[in-house]
Amino acid sequence: MPYEPTAAVLNNIRNTISNYCIALDTKQFPLLHSVFTKDVVCDYTAVSPTNPSIIGIEKFLERIQIILEGRITQHALSTQRLEVVGNEDEEVICNAMTYFTANTFTTEEGALNHVSVFGYYVDRLREVDGKWLIFERKVHSFHPRIKNSSSIAPSPGY
Repeated sequence: MPYEPTAAVLNNIRNTISNYCIALDTKQFPLLHSVFTKDVVCDYTAVSPTNPSIIGIEKFLERIQIILEGRITQHALSTQRLEVVGNEDEEVICNAMTYFTANTFTTEEGALNHVSVFGYYVDRLREVDGKWLIFERKVHSFHPRIKNSSSIAPSPGY
């Protein structure tokens, strides 16, 4: 019999994907343990060519903290498709596609630098102890990064 996800299951999946952005933007990196499985496989080639394949949550935590050192980020999620497949007799998987905009800010030599990336995540999630976690992620970018600099001083929040 095909698995029919409840509204609570779909909300759990959406929250998992959202918690990724919240963890990065607030620098609450331990929150990523509630986003990814221990053995997650991530492909970030589209947005970070020097970090193409990341295997395992601990390696991901190590790399993301280095990548975001000295940077402020703001992620926004928009269009999303969730497809839950499987049946009650086998493992149920969610295939998710979620559009994102990621803005990164740095200050160097008195200038505020801003980079925007527009893309989408292709995630595969499974239920682990009642929580839906990402076990596979591939990041896609719609175009090259958009970058600009400004001599305007950053606000006190930066």
